[in-house]
Amino acid sequence: MSGDSNKLVFVSYAHEDRPFLEKDLLPFLRHLALGEHIELWEDSSIGAGQDWYAEIADRLDHAKVAILLVTENFLASKFCQHEEVPVLLQRARRGQLHVMPLLVEPSVWSIERWLKRRQMRPGGEKSLKEHTATKRKKLLTAFAKEVLAAVEGAAPPSVNEVHFDQPTATHDLHRLPETGSLLFGRRRELDVLDRAWDEGTTNIVAFTAGGGVGKSTLARVWAEMLAEDGWRGAERAFAWSFYSQGTGRMTDAETFLNEALHWFGEEGEDWEGRSMWDRADLLADHLRRNRTLLVLDGVEPLQSSEKIDRGSIRDPGLKTLLEELANGHPGLCIVTTRERLADLEETAAPGVLHRDLDQVSTLAGRALLRVKRIGGEDSQLEAAVHDLGGHALAVALLGNLVTDGVESPHISGNLVLPDLRHPVDQGGHPRRVLEAWARRLGESAEQELLQLLGLFDRPAPIAAVRAVIDGNPLPGLTKRLHRADLDEVFARLRSTGLLLRESKHDSVLDAHPIVRSHHGEWARTRHPKSVREANLRLYAYYCSSSRARPERLSEVVPLIAGIGHGCAAGKHQQTFVEVFIPRLLQDDQFLWHRLGAFAPALTTLAHYFHEPWQQPHSELGSQAQRSVLASAGYCLRALGKLAAAVAPTEAVIGRAVAEQDWQSA
Repeated sequence: MSGDSNKLVFVSYAHEDRPFLEKDLLPFLRHLALGEHIELWEDSSIGAGQDWYAEIADRLDHAKVAILLVTENFLASKFCQHEEVPVLLQRARRGQLHVMPLLVEPSVWSIERWLKRRQMRPGGEKSLKEHTATKRKKLLTAFAKEVLAAVEGAAPPSVNEVHFDQPTATHDLHRLPETGSLLFGRRRELDVLDRAWDEGTTNIVAFTAGGGVGKSTLARVWAEMLAEDGWRGAERAFAWSFYSQGTGRMTDAETFLNEALHWFGEEGEDWEGRSMWDRADLLADHLRRNRTLLVLDGVEPLQSSEKIDRGSIRDPGLKTLLEELANGHPGLCIVTTRERLADLEETAAPGVLHRDLDQVSTLAGRALLRVKRIGGEDSQLEAAVHDLGGHALAVALLGNLVTDGVESPHISGNLVLPDLRHPVDQGGHPRRVLEAWARRLGESAEQELLQLLGLFDRPAPIAAVRAVIDGNPLPGLTKRLHRADLDEVFARLRSTGLLLRESKHDSVLDAHPIVRSHHGEWARTRHPKSVREANLRLYAYYCSSSRARPERLSEVVPLIAGIGHGCAAGKHQQTFVEVFIPRLLQDDQFLWHRLGAFAPALTTLAHYFHEPWQQPHSELGSQAQRSVLASAGYCLRALGKLAAAVAPTEAVIGRAVAEQDWQSA
């Protein structure tokens, strides 16, 4: 590209509006270009025989200012709306581009959300063509000065850097997963959120869809839009993501409740020793004091997947909180989940709104691929989207795969995806692309790292990952990682989208749960011995890096993770006698009697069962089996899960009778 990219001005317009561009605007811009104040580009600059799409894509990717000539022709142009605008919006959100719309003639531009939120020139209610010729020249002169100032000035601030990466005492949304900075094809859902916030009659909006469809991206982008608009009356904003904890193991809301209460400034009585119900009530009270946005992302790990009560929330804290909020509060709670919230089904709209997210449309999927600079006929890109069932994560991963290491990517390359082998509702389509990525990466350090991350059910501490890598090399998991430059491996995987971007708050590595789940299954199937040894190293890491006798719940969490890895390595009895009894229960049933941590206790106890809460793991000794049965029954009763408590309680009584331990019986 010739010239200084920091001065590049890109003009986006519909070809029907070429006469206005030539007669009215270009003279001003050419004057600036002649003096080398700007580098001007509009599509008449494409020479004969040039690859027109590649040329446009290159200029879109390097422009510092984008001028949009807004007319009905422009708004009706599929190319402008689905090819150019998404790229411009993505770069603007990242703080790389000034977008400057110019209203040329009357149009219904205000119904376009992305356009409504930007300063429309020339200002006022009239378009340029509604002014006299003299007035129009004055307005265009002022506009040209604005363009020059934008070119010469600093880059616009990044939305994420301003509002998300630097949380404040009143607005903290940094825990929302970074799943992508651009949203495609969700106009109706964004409208639902806007109305819910502005009208104030909706208490909870719950979005339901399978993994990777874009629930988290929807929640994050709408929150970004709210932040860009000065929060629109949101006095407080707080987000929590259960998304990163996966769906394969038990989890709870206790850590969330504690962190939220700390953040909202709950003082006075020691609430950490109070029940989950009381803590949820306290948090609900805080949310009623101010107009607050609360985002709860990926709550499905806390919901039942059984037929009899599918979708019901099994965590008493979260269930109480949502039931309280459904009854009314001045703000809005957004919930994303894979399972419909059965507990709130009977709450009438507009108090609670349930919305099922469809897959992205072919146009939205095509736009996602175009953003990645993939060439090809519209029909070819749309066919690729259709082949992946419109699954947003699958399309995004495919886009990264097609562009990986290719200077001029084209959708008609030699890439052939595997057939659909996994159920669609279990991530079948993204798994097809992940298998293609596995072929691309081959036996590499990058592929090993993905399989290592598959052993975690949440973001993996980099120190824990290094603890596994630093031991003797493990085939399939660390053989190549052992001698690789880890920073280069991290950077390579982040460029593919298989690893999420680096956190500015925690030293962790994270990937989408479908990515983790897929590679975890792969590792356990192909490298069981390496997986066992890796889990043993993780058990040792968490045990050695945690406080010997924890005093707070935050100090308990790493030990619970360690027990999970130890049990995954088959060391149920060892973890029971080394960690569960002396460090979690201590001398006085510390975990539940002093911390009141019944839900985390059940999360831990689940590792000691073949199937909660029926049969303890056979690797446990007789006394340990009785202990975990009794503990599980006690915690289940304490949480009000009486039906679930029957089986372990009856089992432990039966064992005591069989052993003639009449005092215990």
